Amino acid sequence: MSMLVKTLGILAVAGTSAASAALSANNLLAFYDYNGNASDRSGNAPDATLQSGAVISADGLGYSGNAGDSALDVTAASAHALTTGLDLSSAISGNAMAVSFWQFNIGNGAGARSQSTAFGILGTGLEARGFGAHTTWSDGNIYFDHSGCCNQPAQRLIAPGLGDTLVDGWHHIVLQVDNGAAQIWVDGSLLSEHLSGAAAIASSLTGEVRVGQQYDGTVDFDGRLDEFAVWNTSLEPSEIQALANGASTLSLIPEPSSGLLLLLGGGLLFGRRRR
Repeated sequence: MSMLVKTLGILAVAGTSAASAALSANNLLAFYDYNGNASDRSGNAPDATLQSGAVISADGLGYSGNAGDSALDVTAASAHALTTGLDLSSAISGNAMAVSFWQFNIGNGAGARSQSTAFGILGTGLEARGFGAHTTWSDGNIYFDHSGCCNQPAQRLIAPGLGDTLVDGWHHIVLQVDNGAAQIWVDGSLLSEHLSGAAAIASSLTGEVRVGQQYDGTVDFDGRLDEFAVWNTSLEPSEIQALANGASTLSLIPEPSSGLLLLLGGGLLFGRRRR
């Protein structure tokens, strides 16, 4: 059973079904599409800086392969994009957080996997490994760690047996924690989950995000990364599958509609909860 379902408190939307509540711009804490630069597109985060040889790829080398779509190229040793000062307080207070992105892991350059870390968000002390993942490690497993390492189910979730399947091609990844549950999604499929027992989102998260490296500046990713997003809520299966099918991250956040009516005195209340 999935952990993710949106629930509706009060609805007054003309011509809109009450079956689900949309994500809002406030749910997207950071978003980097790497189209031309490492600027944040969410409006909620600092821009990233390219470090240690990281570059923006040539046009057309992003996840879609279309003109105008580029990606973060971190094939150089220690290359990464660095964000400092990201405000994660809403994810911490709500005890829910998701990271979604596309990756093209070139492995060892010969079609075989190598250890690689797509990103890391820094915490402090025993929670220094704040939120991040090896996608995959040298044994062909995904290791998703948060709020420290490496106790299961509190801090670690593993998707085993992937082998070389995530090498030399674009793949979509979602890693998320929601009030004691944790999930790993790859290409729109749920590969692994803990239904309960996951630690709370670390209150010590510093807001330092490395894309293309582990939280502490070690264990690089070899290849390209794209559409890197941090959310203060978990994503629903339909949202994850839309992204994996090529939808842009910003397309999950609908534009305000002229048919949207606010209830007098109360407004429009949406909730998102586990089922």
